[in-house]
Amino acid sequence: MEGEGWQISEVVALLGMGRRAIQRSCGQNLVSGDLGIVRVGASKPGRRSYDADELAQLHLVNIMNQDGMDLVSVRDAFLRAQDTGGIGALTVVFREA
Repeated sequence: MEGEGWQISEVVALLGMGRRAIQRSCGQNLVSGDLGIVRVGASKPGRRSYDADELAQLHLVNIMNQDGMDLVSVRDAFLRAQDTGGIGALTVVFREA
């Protein structure tokens, strides 16, 4: 990490999450199949980087996906969590499992 966040190749290596799953989780273009689960802040044009909060959310997405949830179900769980106890409430469910 060069002080500006992690690049997608670093996120892939850190989380063991596929590049396309990361792109679908963070992308905002619903027409192309993006789900917008994690909102990624602005970065250099053509070069997205991920900060610690985004990395933590992607880690949770990855855990939920590995636990058998498809990404659409993960998105729905994130949306419900935002409406209730916040995304942090999701971590309690997976800590107890």
